[in-house]
Amino acid sequence: QRNLFARCLQRNGEKILMASNCLIVRENPAQADGHHEMLSLMAKRGFKSVHLCSFSDRKMSEQTLAMAKECEALGMDVLLWTDDKDGATITRAETRAMLKGLENVLSRVATDEPELGKKGEDVKAYMLKEKTYYPYCPVQMNNTSFGFPSRFADLTTDIFMLDAYYTAAEFGTLDGALRNVDVMVKSSRSTPCWFFLTGVNTLHYKQPSYAEQMAQCWSALCAGCSGLSWFVNLVSAEGNWKAMCDFNREAQELKDALLTEEILEPALCSTGSDLLRHRISKKGDDWYLFSVNIDEGALEKVEFTLPKAAPQNGKAEGLFENRTVEIKDGRLVDSYAPFARHIYRIAK
Repeated sequence: QRNLFARCLQRNGEKILMASNCLIVRENPAQADGHHEMLSLMAKRGFKSVHLCSFSDRKMSEQTLAMAKECEALGMDVLLWTDDKDGATITRAETRAMLKGLENVLSRVATDEPELGKKGEDVKAYMLKEKTYYPYCPVQMNNTSFGFPSRFADLTTDIFMLDAYYTAAEFGTLDGALRNVDVMVKSSRSTPCWFFLTGVNTLHYKQPSYAEQMAQCWSALCAGCSGLSWFVNLVSAEGNWKAMCDFNREAQELKDALLTEEILEPALCSTGSDLLRHRISKKGDDWYLFSVNIDEGALEKVEFTLPKAAPQNGKAEGLFENRTVEIKDGRLVDSYAPFARHIYRIAK
């Protein structure tokens, strides 16, 4: 189901924070014993979902089926990305029939970046038809930064997904990518939003460092996303991979605080959103302030003014950092290293 208050997916009442590598199935063959090493590695590192990308090819569709079943055995969900046209060796109808019975599919990505070469009215009709095949599973597009401001195909999709990599250009900034995320989030008041961000891509300028990867992931959640997918396959830089694992562990631990349904007065910040992203939420009696420096420069003094309903004096616990920060008269002041994230828990 889609939870339109928390803007996320949920199953049996449990909210889902989606964080997954995108694996192109043809580039991740099975081992001699029939298992897929990448899936086992992700499961061991605590990932709960994987994004499988196949195309209109019979062998790849068969491999996708095998990988999805292996994911189910490992306790992992699947984002299923198939092609939007018939192939030389298999039709789309045959692909649907082959993959339809899977029980661990979170969402079906029906078309990728359609605004770059297709007519909106054609894509809308196509998406409406796709939804009839999967009445109990979200069906979505993956859009570029052009799709949301133009409301391409009337945004006929169950989940918004944005493809806007800040590493695609030598002088790209995380702030620039997040401005596109803001447009996506503001395009609807209730649709879940996912960010298709960069892990490693041979067409791009670089891989993110540990700090950059942590910053782009946490800032996407601060901007209002409830899901992330990294393109493409497992990364080759140790720091990048470690950041993905650390982020996923932290975010899954805090998912119920992140995916809150409570309507809260926002926290105010002395630093602009071009340098720092933040959001406040509440779980039970505890308040959480999520914040991240999205700039390569340090921030020496950042002051937050908490909502009146939050505790106004005391200590905020810096999660994952083993420290506390003082709250006085509703204000919290801290400093940030480049791309650093601080997550505060404030007990009532």
